[in-house]
Amino acid sequence: MFKKLAMLLTCVLTFTVWQTAQAVPASFQWGSFSASGSTTFGAYDTNATTVLASGDLVQLLWVGANGVIDAPGGNGGAGGDDVLLGSTSVQNSGTLPPPLRDKGYVPLATMTFDSADSYANGTVYLRAWNAATANGATAYGDSATGTLSDGGVLNAARWYVSSAPTAVGMISAETNPLPTSLLLMLSLLLLTGITRRAWLLAK
Repeated sequence: MFKKLAMLLTCVLTFTVWQTAQAVPASFQWGSFSASGSTTFGAYDTNATTVLASGDLVQLLWVGANGVIDAPGGNGGAGGDDVLLGSTSVQNSGTLPPPLRDKGYVPLATMTFDSADSYANGTVYLRAWNAATANGATAYGDSATGTLSDGGVLNAARWYVSSAPTAVGMISAETNPLPTSLLLMLSLLLLTGITRRAWLLAK
């Protein structure tokens, strides 16, 4: 019995190693920015003419398997089957040169992921809030969509917040999902230990 268990675990281990080999590190840039100071980029408030303030929250989300942008969840995170991939903020001053200030820009951020992740090559979008946290905001707005591809960029064209959030509670911690390769490596270590123990017991 122990020998059969060891053989089964070895097969599972082999498959896990194969899956790990298929995962390729990838990167993607996202934001809304123009090096020339163009006003065709940036996030704006409800009147569509006033830029969002420095520090206002901007999120990157995947539309999920249904391919539809869902309204935010009760904590200001992803709603429906959408997935929150990252967060940043509007920048109007700081390190930006004077010609690029007060434009509501979202400087391009880089996201790293694995090519085997479920959201790889999926549809993504930006969601801006007119406050530093979702629970402090009175409105949010979604940008045009893009494709999350290796080496790709979603530099969203100018958009504004217009939808009132409903039942937005305390904003939760926003972190990137664990890469598939890391999860597979942890599974590999666990299965290696189980297989070794089963093999020793079978001897």
